[in-house]
Amino acid sequence: SAGFIELVLQALEGSPVQIEELEFLRPCPIPGTPVRLQTALQPAPDSQDEYVVTVSTQPYEVDAKCELHCRGRVRRTGPDFAPAAPERLSEIDASLYEALTYAADDELYERFEAVLGETFQYGPHFRNMRRLRRNVATDNLLFDVEVDEALWRSAREEGYISFPPLLDGGLQSFLYDLMMGADKFAIPRRVENATFVRPPTAPRMTCHVTYPGNIRYEVDDKGQYSVPTGEWVSGSIACYDGATGDLVLHIEKYVSFISDPRRVDLPRSKHRVVWQPKFVADGRAIDGGLPEGEIEPSDLIKALERSKDADLRVCHALEFTFGRKPEQTVLSRCVESLSHPETQSEFWLVADNEDGARACYNAFHSRDAALRFAFLDPLRRLSQACFARARRKSCSSTLMKTLSRLATGSSGNRWRSQVR
Repeated sequence: SAGFIELVLQALEGSPVQIEELEFLRPCPIPGTPVRLQTALQPAPDSQDEYVVTVSTQPYEVDAKCELHCRGRVRRTGPDFAPAAPERLSEIDASLYEALTYAADDELYERFEAVLGETFQYGPHFRNMRRLRRNVATDNLLFDVEVDEALWRSAREEGYISFPPLLDGGLQSFLYDLMMGADKFAIPRRVENATFVRPPTAPRMTCHVTYPGNIRYEVDDKGQYSVPTGEWVSGSIACYDGATGDLVLHIEKYVSFISDPRRVDLPRSKHRVVWQPKFVADGRAIDGGLPEGEIEPSDLIKALERSKDADLRVCHALEFTFGRKPEQTVLSRCVESLSHPETQSEFWLVADNEDGARACYNAFHSRDAALRFAFLDPLRRLSQACFARARRKSCSSTLMKTLSRLATGSSGNRWRSQVR
């Protein structure tokens, strides 16, 4: 977000502006091939000195499509414009703020990585927060941001206005509250009512962060604080020049989107292996539906789906991998058939341990098929309920058993099925 703000300020030549709203639609990573980076200002039809701003990229290839990354509305401000923040750092009573434990230099970034995971990792030129302090009565933060002197001089020579690493150091403060919920991820969504007053004159700034007055955290069923997922107002921030104490930039509302990237991990998955046997009716239901000779797993599933006593039967197949690699499983031989649009069958792949289940998940989860992955020891935990004789019409279950090399003396690719 700091880079997009710098692009907007560059487009307006560093003059004082108010950003009514700036949306961050998608990140702008550095690609492997060159692209055009364009910041466009279009005069707003309903207001003077107001512009619609967009930031987009487009590859140099012929007929390449343009990708929009950022958009918003900005307007120039006059000398009489008063921002919604103290204009001097001296107007903030710093005596009310106490230094926080483990909040000095690299210690803070080590905590970010330990609590929030590998998602938030900052290189040496972006570890710029210093002396983090908190007002115990309001929870507001006061801290310094400082960049390398040589890097600052180089940036000034190249014409930077706000210098993104300096501004990004201030915006990193919103991660401190995010540590109330472990393994959470935040991506900037937009800023509202941001006022740029003047460029910084030194490689140091002091930032003041305040928060909205509503409840900021949820409490889960175990009594632990939790940062709510979804759109979240991270707070408000005012940045002051480290040399003069004058206000540089004020963002009244910084909005992020909070998510839990580990929600789909196997230990936290909402899917559980719960066997509910569904047996085919008595009689030769699949007679004539199988090919001659060796029967492939996909042929068996198709035959069960299209047996004579029902128009279409949903088949539930379960395979225990017994330590096999993904390419050695029965699923690897019938995943193409299961991905067919007309197929409604469901395939459960159960590994011996978590690593095996994760390997199978990585190999097959992108396929357009109804697949489930889990892990357990089938020799100890397979319930006898799997073989109960409950019957339901128009349903069938197939247990795929991969034979071990020791038992068969073969290459391990043989299989047999048990139909109930």
